[in-house]
Amino acid sequence: MRLPLPRASIFGLAAGLGIAAIAVGAYFLGAASAPKQVDAAASQVQAEAHLAVPGPMYVWKERVVNLADQGGRRYLKVALSIEFKSGAEDYRKASAEDRKAKSEELEKELAPQAAMMDDAVIGLLSARTAAEISTPEGKANLKNDIREKLNKTLGGDHVVNVFFTQFVIQ
Repeated sequence: MRLPLPRASIFGLAAGLGIAAIAVGAYFLGAASAPKQVDAAASQVQAEAHLAVPGPMYVWKERVVNLADQGGRRYLKVALSIEFKSGAEDYRKASAEDRKAKSEELEKELAPQAAMMDDAVIGLLSARTAAEISTPEGKANLKNDIREKLNKTLGGDHVVNVFFTQFVIQ
């Protein structure tokens, strides 16, 4: 003896099969276009990585500087990486080892000016208060001021960017 299925069960089964068919179709249609999307995304990442290669870097080692706050009790512990113009597109295409060698060469070239660069940056940092440099906007302004000060000190437009590798206010 066979029991009749309620109409609600039949409609539920049909709806479930319809949803499953739509999901399977969407999966296969999406899979067909996925390689194009992945290839496009991969090429965009490669292009951005190419642009993200910085120029030669000069490492300004960690310094502790008194800030201009009243009472002289505030300090800034800071280290910088200073990006210089690469001079050629070949630098960006070079291997990591070649770029490292170029940065080491830059350090040797700048050795005679190191004391002037230190003095310029320390003077600029010690003239700021903790309140001036504790906000994101204050840090961005400070980076720009350091870049401009170093370019003036070195006589040209050599410094492209300044990166804080350490920044602690106490």
